Amino acid sequence: MDKKITYLLHKAIEAAISGGQEIMNIYSGDEFNIEYKEDHSPVTIADKLSSKKIVLILKETEIPVLSEEESIPDFPKRKDWKALWVVDPLDGTKEFIKKNGEFCVNIGLVENNKPLLGVLYIPVTNELFYGGASIGAYKVNNVTKYNKSIIESSIKLPHHSNGDKIVVTASRSHLDCESIAFFN
Repeated sequence: MDKKITYLLHKAIEAAISGGQEIMNIYSGDEFNIEYKEDHSPVTIADKLSSKKIVLILKETEIPVLSEEESIPDFPKRKDWKALWVVDPLDGTKEFIKKNGEFCVNIGLVENNKPLLGVLYIPVTNELFYGGASIGAYKVNNVTKYNKSIIESSIKLPHHSNGDKIVVTASRSHLDCESIAFFN
């Protein structure tokens, strides 16, 4: 893996784990301070704290960050970005509120309009997934904090072909008749 990708991957992993720690600090309590966005989707203090921590870490890369919980710069400023981090600091807020453990931190890096790498961290199970077209896909178990040797403990995920079958996952909270019809 080249030095640039290694550096960016480490920053994304560090950010995802740190964001997950912020989420778990709130998850262990009883009060989430639930608010609702314009689209009527919930947002909690955990979403906001996770976002702040992630953005702080990713800004060290000097690549712009577009996070679901932060203000979005106007298009004239964004249109010339060659790369950007795309962040959902708490993907599955409804599941977080239900306390069913089915949520994660998502961070992706896009360069020249193409995905370069992605990191997904599930703080309830301490599982970390990362990958990219140039590096493959990996999983790390029992991740509770970031350290520089985290990549060395990764398990390369195998690629299984099921012929023409595609496996699809969907959120319980967003599953509707239209989605079910599309999946079938």
